[in-house]
Amino acid sequence: MAIVPWLVLAAVLAHPRHAGAECAQAKGKPVYRVTRGPVHEPPKGEKPQKQVFSVFATGRWTRLGPSPTAPGETEAHTGCIAPAAMKEVARALAKARFRVAGGLVTTCAALPVARVKYAALRRGKRVTTEEPCGIPLDRSTERLRRCAEEATRDQPPPLDELRKLCRGD
Repeated sequence: MAIVPWLVLAAVLAHPRHAGAECAQAKGKPVYRVTRGPVHEPPKGEKPQKQVFSVFATGRWTRLGPSPTAPGETEAHTGCIAPAAMKEVARALAKARFRVAGGLVTTCAALPVARVKYAALRRGKRVTTEEPCGIPLDRSTERLRRCAEEATRDQPPPLDELRKLCRGD
């Protein structure tokens, strides 16, 4: 019977750790948030189907959205951005202007299906566009968007690649 605790310990150590367990809980307002919702408001009495992606200063990120298996239910995913990667996200966040592209802009002819709001809540910055063919974000905000998405992937790119992506090198 003495072998059972060792087998349990071995199973726990062999099981990959959840990335969310490595950083502190999310506190306060997120430093970066993307809210994806319908272009038009739903009929009165119905809740809009929104997806919310948030990054907190601790490196914790959350993704909330409608459940694909249970209609009307919300599904939540959470994780943690490594400290070095979080520094790159914070750097990209500091440089982001939260504007749409200026000048002559080409968009596709598809009708928009979602309204997307990008926000740096602590800085009081916001910008809204539409998908798939809304006016594109300015370069610095697009860089932040890609940086945050890559940093929160299950297998983020190596730090030097992430750094190039986040800094626009």
